[in-house]
Amino acid sequence: MNQEPSSQEELIYQLALSLSPQIGCKTARKLLEHFGTAKEIFASNCPKTLHQIASLKQQGLAAIINKQCLDRAAAELAFASKEGIQVISISSNRYPKRLKHYQDAPIVLYYKGTAPLNPAKIVAIVGIKSHGLGQLVAVACPLGAV
Repeated sequence: MNQEPSSQEELIYQLALSLSPQIGCKTARKLLEHFGTAKEIFASNCPKTLHQIASLKQQGLAAIINKQCLDRAAAELAFASKEGIQVISISSNRYPKRLKHYQDAPIVLYYKGTAPLNPAKIVAIVGIKSHGLGQLVAVACPLGAV
């Protein structure tokens, strides 16, 4: 799972997996580790195997067996491309290395901008909803000098 998705098609399958109901990050990773690619997950038409590997419930199984999320994933990828949003899968070398080792890391990230995702040092500011922009700038500016 350390290679770039081999095609746009595989990225669509990975997006579809991430959009499937009742399939969270841990379950998606478990399935990817077993099948190797998201396309192979969707090609599996054996609910029993899918259930044994990831304990999928009926709605999650149906989403994979019936390929319910593929059209939505293709539309999502087209929208992202149109808006200049990068879609980075966990199998991509561009996926943040610090995030990749967590079991519950998302299998797909949406990213807009040019900041490097794997710098030697990084600072994240989370949960700024209730604070004003002035407070954020007062905290962030000194961090930029570090």
